[in-house]
Amino acid sequence: MDTNVSQKVIDKIKKERLAPKSGWHFFLLRAAVLAGLSFFILAGALSFGIIFDIVRQVEITRIIGRPGGPGVVLLSLPYLWIIFVVFFLVLALADFARTRHGYKYRLLHIGVALFVGMFFLGAVFHALGYCDSIEMYLENQFPLYSRIVATPQGVWSRPSDGLLSGMIVQNDNVMDRLELEDWRSNRWDVDYSQATIEPQVSESLGEMIKVIGDKQADHNFKAEDIRPWDGEMMRLPPPPDLKGAMPPVRPGKD
Repeated sequence: MDTNVSQKVIDKIKKERLAPKSGWHFFLLRAAVLAGLSFFILAGALSFGIIFDIVRQVEITRIIGRPGGPGVVLLSLPYLWIIFVVFFLVLALADFARTRHGYKYRLLHIGVALFVGMFFLGAVFHALGYCDSIEMYLENQFPLYSRIVATPQGVWSRPSDGLLSGMIVQNDNVMDRLELEDWRSNRWDVDYSQATIEPQVSESLGEMIKVIGDKQADHNFKAEDIRPWDGEMMRLPPPPDLKGAMPPVRPGKD
């Protein structure tokens, strides 16, 4: 019986011209699996980092208590990047199972370990500022991105819900009014006479800020709270026509 089986194996090898594969073949195969696993982990970590960046800039805790705030928060969650995290986690899990010792571990344990690793690595990428740069690049180079993802700029461009943001282009400290240019280049007359202004806000030309308050008639806004755009002072160069003397803001100007 054993002789017949051996002969059949030999005949099949000769017929199909099978040859033993070199050690390089298996080395390259393992390297490809590990490279794919590393890529999926890094991609998942970057997705996590972008989620952290969006959540930080949106400032959910500041929004959720306002009228209509819970609805705005639900719309502002980064669903696309959450899907990406799940997608890359599944791919990483499948790739790990193909590694040399992947069969020794339970998938649940590996899934949890990969999730935790992506989470903390994403936190590192976020702290280093990589994810903010990636998101800004996507917003600037791909207009479709801002349509499918609720970016911080989009969330803080809802004056009807009391959320406004943009760049200071004029400021009248005497009248406690400033003129703000939003992300769509619209000009807003902002009354901050009764507003709480965070210490990081310098109220200088070119500074990017967030404003919480109430929309008045036309492009007028009554501020309750003025915050730095990025949790810290962020300033852009003033437009050329604003350098030098600065005329006061005229109430009611669009």
